[in-house]
Amino acid sequence: MAKRTARTRSCDRQDATQRHDQAKAFAEVAELDPLSADGPTRSAAVSNAVLAGIAAADAICCRRLGRHSAADDHQQALALLRSEERRGG
Repeated sequence: MAKRTARTRSCDRQDATQRHDQAKAFAEVAELDPLSADGPTRSAAVSNAVLAGIAAADAICCRRLGRHSAADDHQQALALLRSEERRGG
């Protein structure tokens, strides 16, 4: 079976800045709702925290690699982020 290659999308410093700003906004909203809450409030906070992490990873990859993951599989995004870490970024 052929190995699947990671889907990526080109991006630049402007994209990196935009994704960084989005990551901060998602993180700020996540912190508004206490994670100790039950039900929909907790779910919304967790969802915003996850979106903050995705946006932050995109920002790092755009800034350092000029591309970010466009795959549905978050493991591919993690592999791309790790490739930057191995480069010493």
